[in-house]
Amino acid sequence: MNTEIIVNNQSLQLTEDLSMAFTYSISDIRQPEKRQTDFSKTITIPGTKQNNLIFSHIYKIDKLINTTNYNVNFTPEFNPNLKATAKVYIDGINVFDGVIQLLNINILDNTNINYEVCLFGKLSNIFYNLGEDYLTNLDLSEYDHDYSRTNQVNSWATSIKKNGSNYVNFVSGNPTGEGYVYPLADYGYNNGLTYKVNQLFPAIYAKTYIDKIFDYAGFDYTSSFFDSNFFKRLIIPYNKFKTSMSQDELNARKFYVNYPDFSTYLNGIDGFIETVVKLQFNNETVAPAFDTNNLWNNQFTNGFKPNAAGYYNLKWNITGIAVDFQTLDGSTAQSAGSGAKVEYYIRLWKEDVNNNSTMLDEYHETINFADVTPFGSTLETTTLPNYSGTESNIFLLSTDKIYFEVRVSRDGAFIRAGGTPSNPYSDTLVQPHIEGLANSYFYDEPINTSIGEDTTFYMNKAVPVNVKQKDFFTSIIKMFNLYVDVDPDNEFNLLIEPRNDFYNTDVIDWTYKLDTASNFQINPMGDLENKRYTFTYKADSDHYNTVYKDNNDRIYGDAIFEVNNDFVKDENKNEVIFSPTPAVGSSLHNRVIPTFLKYDSNNINTNITAITQKEGMDSNIRILYYSGLKSCGTWYLNSDIYGNSSYTSYPYANHLDDPAASTLDLNFGVPMQIFFQTSFYTGNTLYNVYWSDLMGSITDPDSKIVTCYMNLKPTDILQLSFKKLYLIDGNYYRLNKIFDYDPLSVKVTKIEFLKVKKAVAFSGQGSTVLPIVTTYNVVEGGLNEVRDLGATSFYNLIEGGEDEVRDIAATSFYNLVNSGLNTI
Repeated sequence: MNTEIIVNNQSLQLTEDLSMAFTYSISDIRQPEKRQTDFSKTITIPGTKQNNLIFSHIYKIDKLINTTNYNVNFTPEFNPNLKATAKVYIDGINVFDGVIQLLNINILDNTNINYEVCLFGKLSNIFYNLGEDYLTNLDLSEYDHDYSRTNQVNSWATSIKKNGSNYVNFVSGNPTGEGYVYPLADYGYNNGLTYKVNQLFPAIYAKTYIDKIFDYAGFDYTSSFFDSNFFKRLIIPYNKFKTSMSQDELNARKFYVNYPDFSTYLNGIDGFIETVVKLQFNNETVAPAFDTNNLWNNQFTNGFKPNAAGYYNLKWNITGIAVDFQTLDGSTAQSAGSGAKVEYYIRLWKEDVNNNSTMLDEYHETINFADVTPFGSTLETTTLPNYSGTESNIFLLSTDKIYFEVRVSRDGAFIRAGGTPSNPYSDTLVQPHIEGLANSYFYDEPINTSIGEDTTFYMNKAVPVNVKQKDFFTSIIKMFNLYVDVDPDNEFNLLIEPRNDFYNTDVIDWTYKLDTASNFQINPMGDLENKRYTFTYKADSDHYNTVYKDNNDRIYGDAIFEVNNDFVKDENKNEVIFSPTPAVGSSLHNRVIPTFLKYDSNNINTNITAITQKEGMDSNIRILYYSGLKSCGTWYLNSDIYGNSSYTSYPYANHLDDPAASTLDLNFGVPMQIFFQTSFYTGNTLYNVYWSDLMGSITDPDSKIVTCYMNLKPTDILQLSFKKLYLIDGNYYRLNKIFDYDPLSVKVTKIEFLKVKKAVAFSGQGSTVLPIVTTYNVVEGGLNEVRDLGATSFYNLIEGGEDEVRDIAATSFYNLVNSGLNTI
């Protein structure tokens, strides 16, 4: 046979006694939560001149790798820490496609070396490409947008901002799964009746993450599941208590100016005068002064205009303001009449977009001149005391203007030489002259609380931190029991569907390949190692998850499948990176919303409503179903700029698609305790919809694991498909695994099939009705008849199918009915 191994489009030189053994698998029935990829046993490659060149003579002990890119192999030399593409051909037939990993270099003598390598299937490529990179490595800047009520409301059912423009991301009332949405959630800021714009946070659609991850890895996918309306409604909610600005964002809002330098006459004539001048700080560049973003004296003369809305501290020190009175004609004899005085004011003003002014702070000084006569060429010079101050925690819009003014008022008679008290204004009068001295300054301190309204929300701030892209993708696979295969026509395109949709009924007849001389072994499914299979979210420490765990010793929304087998005892745990988000109602309103509140031991038996009881927290990553707008009682969304707006529907997101009439649930199983009132709870959980068929099949005592040996050819591997049924001697099987296929050997190959007795498929939620409901009554299963469930019990659970349940005791703390086909 002609064997060829291609590495980075270069052909390795091989020896005639080369041995290769490949294992092919997509899923393992013994570990149903894991996904497999093809791989080889160790392959030994001779150290020929050509092979040494391909591997860049890495066998040399003092070899330094020459590379211009530590993320891409062969740039230009081989890097053992990075993946390299590899293909295996037998007589021109591709029997393996994936990546190569260098394991060892064996130096046998001065002239003889070899390389030990291993090959991994194409499915591993996407995980190699993703490496250890995080969701925060993804670029979501195209969805940056103005943090405004208008954009929040638009996201609920119509459009978002993309690249700065309006972008419709709803089709026929369904989201496209692109961008973001602002669901209603409780982060501990309010009582659930009135929200502020900066108390709503964007959730990013899960499909946007998937699309970004695949693009990041250089892959595409074909998936009716990822393109379904259901998946397009999944969102990853904001999971931080506060959104702090970065240091760069803070710096962009800062200025510092100093050295007021002005010398001006304030025009005024006979009798009472009041004259005003803006205080000018003329140094913006010489340290410590700076104004990198042109906030001072730019669009507004002698003043500060913020470039972003938010909360600020304003600080100043004004020193050395000197005021004197001089004559216009330079005469030297002057005097002040009775009651003459001068009022000095320094005022800090805020002016809004409509030119309405608000005085923020004021300094006032009065000087009387009645007993001061006569004067020389200047009436008198007065230096005002230092004026220092702080205006704290003031909310400013980008349209506001901040400035200082100096205001001088004169009252009483100032008598010129040649004038008389009866005619003090018989000649040109004196007027005030103001000069500023050094050591004065004015600057701002933007407060790093939350992102302010009317400013840019950078979408990468909404990305959960410390979450690896590969873990996100893997958890999506685990939740929905997705099977991933490589497109035979495009190695960079993955075919992804839930298990029940992945398999088809196409048949390949392998009867003639069966080696009848070899052992044909049948193992009952009792050969499985685990008695319990747990499907669960990751625990979190927020209030309602903690209450649920303390009361039930379970994770909210988990599902446990027990195998009726006396010979196994281990547990298999299918845990995803997401934490559950209990749906929470309130006595104050009829909305059911997700909450992210710290645990409160004083409120373990009631839902937290009072704002004084609430404290938000950073939470683990979550995943919710965005169901769109739901009707409700009136609530308010308050804008600091435009005031309150009222709404009678709310953007609903939770693990249920509808709290009153649910048809799907993102929980694995129906919880034993819930935190809202409902008369109906669906049985369409993740376990029932995506996992029950598989678990029922592989644990059924009538299902079998069949191991046999077959004569396989390279063309069989080329056409290999785990989707199809395999016919052997009149029986249909699902292919589970091919062990150590050696295309260079004439030996038969060990193959494992699953002979399945078709389990009763989950057919839908049935009818689960609770005529009298308390906060903590739950029914799980289908086709139940439930009557007179106790209204005063702490919580009850009915779990099973086709049960008739009547008159559960109303005074019990906890009732559990967990059986099937019984009348209770």
